[in-house]
Order: sequence, then C-alpha cells, then structure tokens
Amino acid sequence: MPKGNRWRLGNQLTEWIATSVYFEPDGDCADYFLMPGHVDNVASREDMRPLGDIRNSRLFDYVRHRWPWWNRTVLAGTARHMVLLPCDHGPGDCGWDRPIMPHKYWPPKNPATRPPRNEAVAEIRRVWGEDWELLNPASPRRLVFFLQYSGWADQLHNERGNCINCFQAGVDVRLPTPEDHSCGPLCGIPRKLPGVGFLSPAARRYSMASRTVQSPPHSTRPRPNALARGPRRNCTLFWAGTAGIGSNSARKGLMRLNGSAGMCIVATNRQDESTRRVDMATAMRDAHYCYSPRGWDNGDSDRYTPAILYGCVPLMADQLEGMPLEELPELSWPSMALAVHEKQMLSLPRLLNALPAGYERKLQATAAGAWQRLLYSSLTFSCCADARCPTKAQLAKRLASAHLWSPKMRTTPCSSLKQPTPSDSGGAPAVDARARAHRRPATYLGEDGSRDALEGLMALLKHRLHTPHAPPEPWSVPADCLDRNGTGRHGDPIATEPLSAGHDHAPLPRCELQRDVGEPPAPLVKWFKRRKDYYASLLSEARPLELLQPVPPAAGHRTPIAWSV
Repeated sequence: MPKGNRWRLGNQLTEWIATSVYFEPDGDCADYFLMPGHVDNVASREDMRPLGDIRNSRLFDYVRHRWPWWNRTVLAGTARHMVLLPCDHGPGDCGWDRPIMPHKYWPPKNPATRPPRNEAVAEIRRVWGEDWELLNPASPRRLVFFLQYSGWADQLHNERGNCINCFQAGVDVRLPTPEDHSCGPLCGIPRKLPGVGFLSPAARRYSMASRTVQSPPHSTRPRPNALARGPRRNCTLFWAGTAGIGSNSARKGLMRLNGSAGMCIVATNRQDESTRRVDMATAMRDAHYCYSPRGWDNGDSDRYTPAILYGCVPLMADQLEGMPLEELPELSWPSMALAVHEKQMLSLPRLLNALPAGYERKLQATAAGAWQRLLYSSLTFSCCADARCPTKAQLAKRLASAHLWSPKMRTTPCSSLKQPTPSDSGGAPAVDARARAHRRPATYLGEDGSRDALEGLMALLKHRLHTPHAPPEPWSVPADCLDRNGTGRHGDPIATEPLSAGHDHAPLPRCELQRDVGEPPAPLVKWFKRRKDYYASLLSEARPLELLQPVPPAAGHRTPIAWSV
C-alpha cells in the first residue's frame, strides 16, 4: 500500500483512533477494523494502467489469510472492515478500476460485463471467484464499507447497477468535509489578502467564527451576529461556483435561473475578474437558502457545512444523496436541508416561495443543534474531551504492548484543551493580533470536541452494533432469497418446494439457489432494474424539495447460505 498523506484525513484518522479510547489492540475484542489506507488504482500519473482491482484482490487476500477476522465477518455476514476513500468520487477515483459493475468478474461467461481479458482478470477469478462481490463497490453483497465524502448514490439510477461513487446507505459512511478542503468550514475565507499577505489558519478560523450565526454550546445567549444580521439582501437562493463546464448538468441548469427574482447566482469561472469576487461568508449569511451541488465533474458536494454555520438552509442537488453521519439519530437531515431534482430546477423559485411560513426557521433550528458534528474540532485543535480519555487500566494495557502498535498510540493521560500560542500564527500579524485581542476560543466556537465529527463517527459505528439487520428491500421478491436464513419468507426453512395444499398460506415461490458454482441466482440479475424502477417511482411521488433516505441493502445479500450451492 502507498504511504499515506494528510489530505482529507489521510493518515490522520488512523492517528486519531490510535490515540483515543476507542483503539483496541486485541483484534479478537475489536468490533471494527480500519485499513491503514487505500491502494492506488493506476500504476502512476505517467502510467495510467488500471491496477486497482488486482491490487485490492491481493490486499484483501493477504488480509484474510494473515488474520482470522475477515473470514469471521464473512461467516457472520456483517461489514466490519472499513477503508477511508478521500477522493471526490469514492471508489471510482480511489482504489477500484472503472467501470464498476456488479458481477464484473463472475460468472466468466457473463455477457453483460466483458472486462478486459488479461492475467489480472484471470488471477481475480481464480483467487476470489464469485466472492469478488464481497469487495465490489457496486455489489449489495459487499463486506467492505467506505468512509467517503460523497453521498452520490449513482447506482440507484442504473438498471445494471453500474456506478462511480457507489454510496450505499446503511453500509458506507459519509464524513463531513474537513477544513483543508476548498469549501469546508472555512469556505470563502481567503487564504491571502492584498496588502496583508497569507493568513494563518488561526486568523481564518477567527474570521469564520466572527461571522457565523451559531451559538457556542451551553451558551445562554445567542451570538451577537445572530441578532445583528439586519435586513437580508433580496436573495432567496445563493450560489457561486464553477458552471458551464464539466459533467454536472445540475450546475448548468442552475445558470438558467440567473437573473430570476431572488436568485443570486455567480459563475466564478468567467473571465471578468469583477464577477469572481464574492464574499461567500457574507453572501451565505444574507441568503435564505444555499445551493450545495456536486462538483463540476460530479465530485462531492460540500457547501452544507458553511451554509449551516452561517444560518443558511442547505439545498442539495440530489434527493437521494447520502448525507454526513446520517445514521446518527440526532442528525435528521430531512429536517435540516432540502433537495431539488434536476428536472425541477426551472420551477425552483416558485417551489421555494411556496414553502409554508416558518418552515425555514424550523430547518434552521434543527441545524443549530447539529453543527458540532460537522467539524473536526478534536483533531484540528488537538483537544481531548473527557469521553475520549483512556482509563488507567487501558493505559497500562497499551503501555505493555506499545512496541507492537502505532507510536502515536496514547500511553499517557489526556491533557486539557490546547490553547492558542504564538506559534499558531505565521502570517498576517495585524489579523493575528486582532484575534488574540478578542480572546478567541481554543476551538472554532468554544466547543470542547466531545461531539465533533470523529466522535460522531464512533457513535455511529456503535449505533450500528445494536441496529436490527436490514430486511429485504421493497423491490425484492421472495425468489431473491434475501431473508436472513436464505429463504423466501421469514421463519421458513429453505423453500425449495411449494407448501402443501393443507397450509393456510399461499404457496411460496421456489427459492432460486445457484444452479452452477459461481453463477448468481437468476432473479438477482433483474434485481438492479427493479431497484432503478422503484427509485424512479419514489422520486416521481416525492414532495418537491424533499430530501429522501435510500433503503439499505438487505442483510440477506451477505448471508452465506443465500449464496451456497
């Protein structure tokens, strides 16, 4: 595996876990297993040969032969191994080869796949066979789940299940956008000012904090900005960004609204320099709704975090988009954000104006209790809340085995919050002096880091341990064999024959088990088309601007008996 970097958490996530109370040195006692990185899917930037699939094949083949925990999760039918994919399109950019499709390598005579015939394909078929689906991003059988920044569930719109980002609700976890990304929490805060020079991270954070409308935790009074916003500009919707290029048709469609009443839209890729100067923070604070589409090439959307910080309701560009940490019961994204389908774009001004009175305030009030989960406070400020501090017994255990594990593993008690020091600055002395004069908090808005994004990830993983197994999907049929025991109906033995006439129940369809080794059940081939039709119908019947939550893949896909001969 290539050496990790610090881009979008890179190796920072591993370091954070290793220094937290959640790290478990004994794999037999661990609930989850984090891979230390992802493989490169090309040989190099100069040599673009696709090597992601074969590298993942060898990596996970090594994992399952080196340690017992992968095989245990396969027998249990649970996804417990995770990989951080920091790229814009998840597995389509990080680790796997395009095209990504179900049954890509098995059965060998599958006419729908036609992958390139070479030695790597032969090796994958020999080593994994049909079990390549356990690693396949497009497969509902997948037992590796991804930590990624895009919630684009593009496979739900494809009748064959092909995808690029392949986000699966209830399996993959979407993480909030980190600070080092262009439109994370510091979106629109300049890195350099004319006549001042480069701004230090501390100065940029202070600039954001001075304009946000969210209140610090445990505050009895709202922030002054929340009271002093004054009359807003005539902006029902604000968005500024690159449009007119790339593959994102939603951004292009939005530009057709430019000039409509209440639509404040700026294309920053224009040549006219005067049209590119946009104070994003002020514009978001002074707008009712802030558009948060995917990137110009359909990369991850990211404007939702600054929108919430500045009191603007996020408007997503995909009603089926997976949202950050959405499985946490406290994060009810349909009560915090809206979404517009591309076909409704021309009607967007009318749809926004038709929202009930007070609905915007309800969305803002819900988001006001969730903003801490979107920030990496404990990582950014090296702070350690009491909940993350290992106990004395854990410290002793780690100290005894520290030579076997990461040198970053915490073996000393947690310290208090790290306070800003002169070393935190490095540029723009006047701005830094002003920040120190105002006694900025040790974190973004005075939060202690106990409810930040990484703590939220840990809470989500713990929540999964107690969540019931996902039932068969609404578009599934009994012949798909997706019940937990591999049958056509809950509680019945394997239904290979219809029930006798003496039963009160209707006869069960025959459960289509594999007829040849490696051949997928025939109904599952049509399962992907039924899924596409289901979501097409769901979108047509959904309320305008409603953010929907896709159905998780049924646990029966991963039940070994459902795929036995």
